[in-house]
Amino acid sequence: MREDPRCPHCEEKVSATAAWCMHCGRNFESPVNAGSDGALDDLLGSAVTDAGASGSSASGEVGDLGDVLAVLDRSSETRQGLVMAVAGATWVVLSVATGANGVVALLASAAFGYYLFQLDDAATVLVRSVYGAAALVVALQLFVAVSGGGGLPALLDGGALVVVVGLVVAGQWLEGRVESR
Repeated sequence: MREDPRCPHCEEKVSATAAWCMHCGRNFESPVNAGSDGALDDLLGSAVTDAGASGSSASGEVGDLGDVLAVLDRSSETRQGLVMAVAGATWVVLSVATGANGVVALLASAAFGYYLFQLDDAATVLVRSVYGAAALVVALQLFVAVSGGGGLPALLDGGALVVVVGLVVAGQWLEGRVESR
């Protein structure tokens, strides 16, 4: 038997023979030993087997996303990695979709990343990053249109509108599938 067995999702204490957590209600194959060096391996193994559990959807999408977010919530370092990846992707999207100067897009992405780092959980980071990227595309497209003197036609020029619509749709999809705290 393990000493101090814990739920691999919420890290609350559970029975060594438990198949589900009475705290968060999620299924798992076996509890994780809190003192184990292989806790992340135990968690990833549980995430893979839990995705096909009876509570997940037929395609496994909801379970898979929830399990990935649970892994990202295990420490501030993994959440910081998520924030850095999102900020980098936002920089690329801003540079390509708006045609803004790379430095301006980088500064906007860095400030956005700082905001995201202040959030408490990976689900909130993920949902707000998609909506925030859409808002930044609109703001930078407006900046580019005004500074270039093109007016309204320049504002609607390019693929920025398509990117914004896509990001908002993705945000709605994510919001319906993750539980923000």
